[in-house]
Amino acid sequence: MKFFLNCLFVLFISLTSKAQCPVIGGAMVNACGANEGLNEFVLFTTTTVGTAGDYTLYYGDNSTPSLGLPVNILAGANATLPNGTGTITSTNGCIINQVTSPATAIPANSTVLFIPSNFDANYDVTAICATGKVYVVYIDISSLPSVWNAAGMFANNSFTTGYLQITNAATMCTSDIRSYDNNWTTDIDG
Repeated sequence: MKFFLNCLFVLFISLTSKAQCPVIGGAMVNACGANEGLNEFVLFTTTTVGTAGDYTLYYGDNSTPSLGLPVNILAGANATLPNGTGTITSTNGCIINQVTSPATAIPANSTVLFIPSNFDANYDVTAICATGKVYVVYIDISSLPSVWNAAGMFANNSFTTGYLQITNAATMCTSDIRSYDNNWTTDIDG
């Protein structure tokens, strides 16, 4: 019985630690246009309260991008005012919380959209706003630690695998790694 309780305790600790990690829900990969990188974004769900500055998206061709040499980073520490021509709207009454400071608290179980602050596309977030609220974090990609390029950052090469991972520095936790194979026969946008 003691062995069983010890195992149960270890399992509980393991689940508690994992429960604090962000969960990647999707990403806009190879957005169309000359400035496709400005319109690429990642969508994730928080599992614990944290500030925008606690979260960092790592993308790379490395199977563990947050520990390796990521190709690109969108850092919540660079949250700022939006300065592009794009818009974020909703048709279902969704509350769009604009996050313009790394100190902004984002509640647990929130839907979060990381997007470059100078994006120039128009997005309707109705489909991703199941909880009635979405937090849009506008990220300055012109200063470190963010490393993003207007020409496109997510892999745009045929038959290469891209890896996405988000860390929550406050809980020392990383999301599961999401990978995708472009599987295009040519280097195209869209």
